[in-house]
Amino acid sequence: MDPLLIKTIPENTIIHWVKAIHQKYTRFLGFGNLDLRSVFHVFFKGCKLIKNEKPDLVYFSTRAFYLMPLGRIWKKLYKIPYVVDIQDPWFEKNILHLPLIDRLPKHKLAYYVNKISERYVMNKADGMLSVSNGIVEELIDRYPRLASLPTKAIPFGAFSKDFEINANYNLPWAEHGDSIIITYIGTYGSHMKKHFELFYKAILAGLETDKKQFEKLKIYFIGTNYFVTSLSEKKLEVMANSMHLGQFVTELPARVPYFESLHIMKNSDILFLPGSKDKNYSSSKVYNYILSKKPILTLQHKFSDLNLFFDDIGFKHYIIAKENEEETIKEMKDRILTIINNGFQQEEIDWKAFEKYGAESQTIKQIEIFNKVLENESQ
Repeated sequence: MDPLLIKTIPENTIIHWVKAIHQKYTRFLGFGNLDLRSVFHVFFKGCKLIKNEKPDLVYFSTRAFYLMPLGRIWKKLYKIPYVVDIQDPWFEKNILHLPLIDRLPKHKLAYYVNKISERYVMNKADGMLSVSNGIVEELIDRYPRLASLPTKAIPFGAFSKDFEINANYNLPWAEHGDSIIITYIGTYGSHMKKHFELFYKAILAGLETDKKQFEKLKIYFIGTNYFVTSLSEKKLEVMANSMHLGQFVTELPARVPYFESLHIMKNSDILFLPGSKDKNYSSSKVYNYILSKKPILTLQHKFSDLNLFFDDIGFKHYIIAKENEEETIKEMKDRILTIINNGFQQEEIDWKAFEKYGAESQTIKQIEIFNKVLENESQ
């Protein structure tokens, strides 16, 4: 846990800590997930809190999916409703059809475990939130009962005060000099592969037409992998080397603390925000990218919810992945060149419109869902 992140929690908030089985005891069984290692500790702590504090509702706002079945168990034991927040797809039905190189470890086991556990949770959930309308629609299609329950797509909330915290972390690059630093902070998955390939092709095109500018680029991909074990995990470096761009690209797969990621954003020249072939994909970093006030290069699916967000706040420079690949490549290359020629200034943003995406506004929407769940319980 990032100590600075703890400091952002209001002082009057009660925090209950639980232990977890150490990884050295679970690795030989083939798993290291924190949710699995802590599930019994969370269960017994939850039972104690529910019996003593008698809360109205249990809310799961975490990507630790294997803790969510506890909601149904507590509902059975204590008649307490629960709401789940699905920030990323849980059960991915196409995972078995991915190329072998793009599959996660134990993908077959994960496929069946996720399928069963998601069904177990959703068949008794009293409400659901997600960051994407597409995920909400997909889950309602899979579990029709959800259509009659309180559900809503609520993106991650933006909190500008996070950028006021002074965090002095070492930067991935030793010296900036006259280099142009482009960074992407976030995970990489096979669903994003095409967008990264187009980004690389835009760099290659720029090296041909504007070599003096593009040869200054230093590109850093940070926190790309949840399973960091070897060089083979650096898939974006491998891709760069295959396209003869190895000298421009550095991939650091290990995840970085939240405030370190903000520090990196503030010290970058350009922020890269890739999209996905999955229209439901929504990056959790997008609001912080905007708040960093750095120029953004972004490529998105034509039906992505983020396009509506960009339109709403007056950000006019997002790029749609087109069927004509060459057109997309040129647009990305020109965008990079424009950012450089404009002195790395962020484009105008409608900050008044952006307010509705703030943490306070999004929290009010969550509370509205909770109240609807409790109203249903009282009927």
